[in-house]
Amino acid sequence: MGLEAREAPCDTQEPKGWLFTVTPWKAALLGPFVDFTGLGVILPLLPFFVRDTGADTFWIGAILSAQYAAVVIGSAFWGRMADFVGVRKVYLLLLVLDVIFFTLSAFCTTVESLLICRFFAGFSAIMPLGTAWISATCPPEKINTAFSFLVPSVLGGFICGSAIGATAGQLKTGIGMGDGGWFAAVMVSTLLVCVVLFIIVFGTAPPPVRKAEDEKLVPEGVKDATCTLSFFACCLTSFIGANEGGAMMVMISMVLATDGPDGFSYSQSQVSGVFVTLASVLLFSSVIFSAFLDKRTHALQRIVLLGFATVSITLLITLMMASWQSGGLWSHGDLIFVGSVIALFFFQCVMTPTAMAMASLVASNKAKNADGTIMGIQQMFMNGGQAIGPIIGGSLYTVNMYAPFLYLFGFEAVALLLNIYVFRQARKDGEVERQLFNVRKSTLGLTTTTSLPTFQSANEAEKVAAPDSQVQSNDAITPVDKVAKLGDSMWDEAYI
Repeated sequence: MGLEAREAPCDTQEPKGWLFTVTPWKAALLGPFVDFTGLGVILPLLPFFVRDTGADTFWIGAILSAQYAAVVIGSAFWGRMADFVGVRKVYLLLLVLDVIFFTLSAFCTTVESLLICRFFAGFSAIMPLGTAWISATCPPEKINTAFSFLVPSVLGGFICGSAIGATAGQLKTGIGMGDGGWFAAVMVSTLLVCVVLFIIVFGTAPPPVRKAEDEKLVPEGVKDATCTLSFFACCLTSFIGANEGGAMMVMISMVLATDGPDGFSYSQSQVSGVFVTLASVLLFSSVIFSAFLDKRTHALQRIVLLGFATVSITLLITLMMASWQSGGLWSHGDLIFVGSVIALFFFQCVMTPTAMAMASLVASNKAKNADGTIMGIQQMFMNGGQAIGPIIGGSLYTVNMYAPFLYLFGFEAVALLLNIYVFRQARKDGEVERQLFNVRKSTLGLTTTTSLPTFQSANEAEKVAAPDSQVQSNDAITPVDKVAKLGDSMWDEAYI
């Protein structure tokens, strides 16, 4: 299953929807948006729900942990199911289940019933199926861009949900828990799921009806595809990315909001401002910076370069926290800390969609009809990291200030070494011929995550694509190219 199987779902060849037409991989982004809208709605309201029931605050963490744990289970289950009955069918089923469990959550009046509803809402999370639908339908030259758009989709949904919780939560409907604000906010998120369900049903075409004599599609090659070091590397990268994100969310609040002398005594509005700034940087990185790298690097090359950046920044943060632990907080250390975290996430948020693109490449090149299973496994790793990240971060922070950051640095370093090995093996096997520090834009789009032939440099690609009269001379090489060439020669000498 090579490039030919990936060329079919081009935008110009897609079948029409019943009332209007939405490109399938773009429609796949809507599910994660409403999923995280639902999560964004309940997060600010959950403490008040628990308070109104008279339950202990322990239930806040229990309810969220139950939802995150269910996502891990559902990722593998629904991904496998999609390979047998079709991604679009399972995607629609999960939207219907979201409507059901969001509605039941709105009517809950006890913490036990809410925990059960949120568990099944997590089990029905659409994010894994969104990645599988993108992997199965997106043209190869757009695959990394499509996965990069998942970050704005998730962030946008979370921000939208938080806004709904803050506004609709003020409506006193008199239904459900408290004054009815919980019911109103959760039902608004349910309405958004219904809108997306309408768009998917009437805006995307169902797959063609199979004839009785047609061979039934079944997943093939899943074991050969997933029991490889390259696939494990992308899953480990997904795990540490989500794990680091979850841990850092806790660390930001603990470091900034804790009263002195152990923290910087930030107010609630100041901490919120930091998160808004962080979200803005993530949006820029996932849309602009990710597109910049996608045109200039191969996925295996890109994940190593990004790994160098994240490991370096994590090490600097660890050293800074160790200094604070032994000698006290620095003057204006909060600004340095916030800037370092923003820099870390600037690079980290590109690594996750890159890992998704690598998993999609495995699904297309080493397996057949198995996008749901393979992407589900990758998502299971990512969701597992997200689920335990806050717990690990908070627990290690009670040991000392730098313990959680030292943990993240060690994990990042292991993932980087593994990705370096995978990249070197890919170059040795001829799967990737771009050198590590070659970040020149190729005119042929040869940096995508497909099995297209690659070249040692963009100059060689241009020699194939253009007549001799149009080929650039070696004298036209820019200083940036010379630096990249020097870096590659040093890299090869160090590796040998």
